[in-house]
Amino acid sequence: MKVHFDHQLFSSFRLFLDHRITQSGQAFFNTTGRFYPAPSSRSGVYTYACPYMGLVNDTSINGATVISGVNLNGIPINIGTSGLQEINHYKGTVSFSSQPSPANITANFSVKEVNVETSTAKEDQLVFETKFFPQPKYSQQFTGIPQNSYPLPVVFLKMRGSDMIPFSIGGADLDEKRIRAVVVSDNEFVLDGICGILKDTHYRRFSLVNPPLTFRGANTGQLYNYDSLATGVGPLIKNVSVSYIANADGIHNSYNVAFVDFKINHVRDH
Repeated sequence: MKVHFDHQLFSSFRLFLDHRITQSGQAFFNTTGRFYPAPSSRSGVYTYACPYMGLVNDTSINGATVISGVNLNGIPINIGTSGLQEINHYKGTVSFSSQPSPANITANFSVKEVNVETSTAKEDQLVFETKFFPQPKYSQQFTGIPQNSYPLPVVFLKMRGSDMIPFSIGGADLDEKRIRAVVVSDNEFVLDGICGILKDTHYRRFSLVNPPLTFRGANTGQLYNYDSLATGVGPLIKNVSVSYIANADGIHNSYNVAFVDFKINHVRDH
């Protein structure tokens, strides 16, 4: 199935929020880390993960270090050399077409303090059944991040529904989307900050963008700069509302949770 307008709006909204939280909230820190062997679902691809999930991939973030290559056994290499295929900043992984030996892989990079993810799961499943862990400030682990685990704090975006409202003669309709952000944090102060940034997007527009990333969100050589792509006038964030659910007790941990509901309007032909 080809990409529909709904897909582009949803992915563009995620990129907009990701950029806004990281930039305006200065929600990242710079560090150095090593990449360790990690499982790969693709045959002939060798994946290595760092102890962090959610590296900054946006070169428009002031002060952030965006990696476009790694140090392999002390020698700097870029994508396309020595078998390095791609860097997935969202997962904190690098992938090779051939297995390096020895594989001492290191890099300098920036780690996002807040990750923005998408999900189709129910809210209670996200809060109570998802595996969370605190995002480490220092490289203390000696393995990569387990699959299907998320560092705190995290924002999950869910499409809640939409309506097509007649707008003008000739076929143009007002496409109204309802998107919910489920914000999970182990710190109430951080939760308030994230919700404040999201609330401040009220009555702002965001551009529909096509980043130079694979469908897995990986970088294959071309750098991604949100500001250079977000140049058009796009959908309007018509309304933002925040609901707090404090101290949601899970099986192993206690989290602070908030729901942020967005109403997004865009006039389009179809």
